[in-house]
Amino acid sequence: MGCLRIMSRNEVAFVLDPEIGVDAVLAALDRFRCREGAGGTRRALFYDTFDGRLHRAGSSLFASEEELGWRLSWRNGSGGTSEVRTDRPIAFATDLPEGRLREVLLPLVEMRRLLPLVEVEHKG
Repeated sequence: MGCLRIMSRNEVAFVLDPEIGVDAVLAALDRFRCREGAGGTRRALFYDTFDGRLHRAGSSLFASEEELGWRLSWRNGSGGTSEVRTDRPIAFATDLPEGRLREVLLPLVEMRRLLPLVEVEHKG
């Protein structure tokens, strides 16, 4: 997928594999729902397994930080979606509460850890 390079304390560069391209990253980032708020810093995490199981399945999982915790959103290539709120980021599908999102992710990732591959920080 790519790698991160720390350029300075305030700057990080994400170097893409040539087959991915910038348009794919911009399309993925376009899925975030942005809204005007009272300011502060908000984070979002894009997850996948070390071997890219979610990407290969045509789905994406991201967590966006909210005032009272995290909202995890899953989407597949056919338009299916599922969301759940948690009090912290997750590491495994088994960390999710019982429900649709857990049922969908468990067969895809099995016992693999969900890694936060990309972190986006929004200040505003």
